[in-house]
Amino acid sequence: AFTTGYPTTPILNSPENLAQNISTTPVIRWTATNNADNLVVEVAESSDFTNLITSDVFVSSTGEGQLNTELAKSTWYYIRIKATNDSGDSPYTDFHTFRTTAGEIPVIVLEGPDDAATVASFDSLKWNTTTTTGNISFSVEVALDAEFSSLIFATGWTRDMAWEIGNMQLESDRTYYWRGKARSEFGTSEFTPTRTFMPGYPSRPVITAPGFLSTGIDRRPEIEWTTDNNTDSVMAVFSLNGSFDPVLHTETFLDTEGQGRISETLQASTWYFVHVVAINEFGESVPSSHKYFETGTVTDILTADDSDLKLKVFPSPVQRGSMLRLKYSVSSEAEIAFKILDVQGRIILQQQPLKISTGKLYKYIKIPEDITPGIYYIRIVKDDKFQTNIIVVE
Repeated sequence: AFTTGYPTTPILNSPENLAQNISTTPVIRWTATNNADNLVVEVAESSDFTNLITSDVFVSSTGEGQLNTELAKSTWYYIRIKATNDSGDSPYTDFHTFRTTAGEIPVIVLEGPDDAATVASFDSLKWNTTTTTGNISFSVEVALDAEFSSLIFATGWTRDMAWEIGNMQLESDRTYYWRGKARSEFGTSEFTPTRTFMPGYPSRPVITAPGFLSTGIDRRPEIEWTTDNNTDSVMAVFSLNGSFDPVLHTETFLDTEGQGRISETLQASTWYFVHVVAINEFGESVPSSHKYFETGTVTDILTADDSDLKLKVFPSPVQRGSMLRLKYSVSSEAEIAFKILDVQGRIILQQQPLKISTGKLYKYIKIPEDITPGIYYIRIVKDDKFQTNIIVVE
């Protein structure tokens, strides 16, 4: 008895036998034994391989390699492989035959974000193609691992060339892997090299109040939450539907307090869905789980719009970067705070409460220079009362 030292016959995995629309520079894939050092790929136009088109040698352990020679279009070819080591060569595999594409297989190029970037929820994965012929579509995948065994998002075949990260509902503080491929009537490309990214927006918050299925809740409910240290503010979102479409009301609070009472008075004896979203400079987190509650018939909070404050604002319109002058009255000693909100109820500027004595008072607030021109609300808050005026920023 004796033992041979040369490799056993490898397995030719790709291209498959009778495959069509194969690239003119195809990637060859194989499976070989551990004692194989190199892998020889031979391509010919006849099954006897008397006139080789190319004979390429690859390192066997890589499991794949791209032909160095460009083949002709719309042509049938024969391919076989063998494994080699210092002891000799394995037998050839049975040949496969395949037909190259009639046109150009599309090329997909990942444009952004850069590899290993920290991204915002309002950023997008972007890709493009340098191919100008064919009816081209794309497929992009996002996974938790480089092998893409834990796939968590896929576009499917689409003509879009961008996908907003916030629409993928990806949790923060972890690394994601993404890649793409393209196809047309001339064939399907290989996947691009893999890139990674990490979201910089906050982790998913937890809403703790109101309780799920609670009833008799104040029509201006107080929302409570917990967040991570990466959060600047929290937005509460209300809807009559669990899909949150349409949204009825949103309101933004500073995260430091962990709670906030909304300024809107909800309908009496009505069931609402509410969830919260954590926000920082990288955008919005994945929404919390929702709470489902029913409002009562009254509110324990005093009248929201307190005209006794006699708030007057000038000038309006006001220029970005200039001072806004507020005139107001206080009939008794109180804590007063000021807020500027956008038309969606998000806080643009908030000042900490100050203890104020009685009388007619003035306050100056500088309008941020980077604010977007438009309509905003200036709100003066006194305990649980407030008065709101409209301002126009130019």
